Amino acid sequence: MSTPAVAADIRRVGVVGCGLMGAGIAEVCARAGLDVVVHEVSPEAAEAGRTRIAASLDRGVRRGKLSGAERDAALHRVRVVTDLGGLADRDLVVEAATEDEKVKVALFAELDRIVTCENALLASNTSSLPIMKLGMATARPHQVIGVSSTRSRCWTWSRSCRHC
Repeated sequence: MSTPAVAADIRRVGVVGCGLMGAGIAEVCARAGLDVVVHEVSPEAAEAGRTRIAASLDRGVRRGKLSGAERDAALHRVRVVTDLGGLADRDLVVEAATEDEKVKVALFAELDRIVTCENALLASNTSSLPIMKLGMATARPHQVIGVSSTRSRCWTWSRSCRHC
């Protein structure tokens, strides 16, 4: 078994879903200088997600939180795709899809097949499902983690396999 990636190794992030939470995750990663690919289910949803990210960055500029150049650079680091295969080379993929166990389990099985980086972390933003169920849908449960944010915007991480 290979050693999982550490934060310093993460340069390419994928996000599944570009609703409010997914767009926020993508924006934070892009502002941190990471290359971000966001997956959405349709061209219309992809365009809406990209618009959501751009609007949030624009608000940041208006409020003095970042410059126009920083906004432009962050937007340049985000691609929105409708083919899940666009996430193949990611070091970290964060799922922020609908809160449906069957959907998430099937998605993690598909991500396990698609993501080629052997040390990639697969993460779920679920607030109600056991991470172990998602991890067991993959051949790499030791690389499946749960991430969630609170109002303070702190991230909580939980590994799916307590023996790893």
